[in-house]
Amino acid sequence: MRLCTVLEGKATTLHTVGPDTTLAEASKEMKQRHVGALLVTGPGGELRGIVSERDIIGAMAEYGRLAFRYEVADVMTRDVATCEADADLEDAVDLMETRHVRHVPVTDHGYLVGVISVRDVMQARMNDQAVELASLQTLARYRPHAANVPLH
Repeated sequence: MRLCTVLEGKATTLHTVGPDTTLAEASKEMKQRHVGALLVTGPGGELRGIVSERDIIGAMAEYGRLAFRYEVADVMTRDVATCEADADLEDAVDLMETRHVRHVPVTDHGYLVGVISVRDVMQARMNDQAVELASLQTLARYRPHAANVPLH
């Protein structure tokens, strides 16, 4: 399954913040949007990084309550792993596993078009399994005795 197919079933809104956004503001944005990460973009919309719940918790562990005064640029991941929209879902899964991340920005010819999360991966796999199960059930209805035929 291609990432562009997975993105078709999602809302197309990209949740972004600027690098000068405080961690307090970013945390509120994540809570309001029900997301675990925000893309950090520059004035031209270019991807500069990603800030996740994990980044914020790390800052809190290091700086305590003062962390919320820091800017996203202070804690964000700058070396962002991305996938192209026409890449296979398993490419994104491999990237998530090797980089130990739960969110992968998706690009199309250099433009941000979405984010694939671990939740999206699980949902896509469950949908595939549901389709496969329905196909097998349909086959079983039309060939009820196929299972009892000896193999030669």
